[in-house]
Amino acid sequence: MNKEYKFTANTYQKITECPASVGPKARNKPKPYLKRWIDLNEAIGDWLYNDATSEEASINKARKIYSENSDSIQTKILDDLFEVFRAIFPKTKSLRMSRDYPPIPRSEIKDLTEGDRIILSSWVQFEAGSKDSEKKEVIKLRTANSEGLSELDLSILSLQRDENETNLEINVTKGSVEELPDVENAKEIVASAFLNIENYLNNDKNETRPGTWCSRCDRPSLCGQYKELDGKKI
Repeated sequence: MNKEYKFTANTYQKITECPASVGPKARNKPKPYLKRWIDLNEAIGDWLYNDATSEEASINKARKIYSENSDSIQTKILDDLFEVFRAIFPKTKSLRMSRDYPPIPRSEIKDLTEGDRIILSSWVQFEAGSKDSEKKEVIKLRTANSEGLSELDLSILSLQRDENETNLEINVTKGSVEELPDVENAKEIVASAFLNIENYLNNDKNETRPGTWCSRCDRPSLCGQYKELDGKKI
């Protein structure tokens, strides 16, 4: 059949919590936090890669990605986050960005029968190196509203990291940068995830398991299932 079943560490978490959480979503559901993250990520990428004649022109060009279509409050929030990233990760003359943008996700693959396979990925936002070195920094962009990286996310990054790479997490709301640790039992964690995905593929994908995760699901209005507390639905 040669079919590819693609999952990220995030979608894997969703199916383990509730199989029905992955599927067609309600349309026009507002997600200001997600749009803000996307706009910021695109602005940073534009700033890192654009060849404007000066740093001021480079910043102004990147700002247009969000400033022209956002209200004054959202623009101010994004301006502040963008400024924090530039302070943490300045665009120096020796900076050498990856040719791949956005970067290719780090992926582990398991072959199934009849040419099928499962691809389990962890996305990264930027890859940067130095013109004077073979070393490379792989960057995950985070915000304070984001949950910490899962063991699976860290395991995939650990298995895919080569000896010249450093995996970093930049949190622009906290103004912090941290080196992501390698996971000692990464192979076992990924192998367990593959088995759980196979189980998901071979069973009822519409099964609902109401829980606290309903509050962050895209599909509660479609499945109609919610966590019950003290015999009452939320």
